Amino acid sequence: MAMYTAITYIGKTPGFIARVGKRTYEFEWQKSLGIGRRPEEVDFVHAVRLSKRRDRNGKKMFVLE
Repeated sequence: MAMYTAITYIGKTPGFIARVGKRTYEFEWQKSLGIGRRPEEVDFVHAVRLSKRRDRNGKKMFVLE
């Protein structure tokens, strides 16, 4: 299993709000959010799900670092 410490939104709009399960994450363009168990961080399982999202043209919206 790979270890990631951050997820970065690289989509085309200035910001993006993602809802995964009961959690809501707010992303700013090209700004990373940490991955971990703290309340302000993205859960690892959610980060993996978000990294698979693509825009209408099929381009990735997130990068795991």
